[in-house]
Amino acid sequence: MEELIGQLDANLKVDNLQINHQTIEFWIHSKNSESPCPKCHQYSQKIHGHYIHTIQDLPIQGKTVYLHINVKRFQCTNPQCSVKTFGEYFKFSEPKAQKTKRLVDTIVDLSLDKSSLTAVYDFHQIGIKVKKSSLCNYQKKNSSN
Repeated sequence: MEELIGQLDANLKVDNLQINHQTIEFWIHSKNSESPCPKCHQYSQKIHGHYIHTIQDLPIQGKTVYLHINVKRFQCTNPQCSVKTFGEYFKFSEPKAQKTKRLVDTIVDLSLDKSSLTAVYDFHQIGIKVKKSSLCNYQKKNSSN
């Protein structure tokens, strides 16, 4: 399972794995001990706290996959920076996103030639949980790129 998570980011470590009838859930954390501030880009090693961020990834064998990421919250050590604390950034998802970038890309690609209602139904059959409004937002965002 480490190989699957390693495809997203080589610095991720699996702490726990739970497989149910409909879901596969990974509890993971980053092995990085520092992270750059999103505003001033200065690296910080000063950990302010942690929180769990849950995002959905591509399904495995028709099961919905959830990543429960133990995100480190860092303190910016630059006194001139207006940002006091910030969370780790992961390249595989947008900040505060509920789905990985590769899952969003898959959703958009597979839904282009279908109605949104048909696409949502089809996605649920293969283990992708998405709402019609989210699907429309992903398509709209993709068409503007």
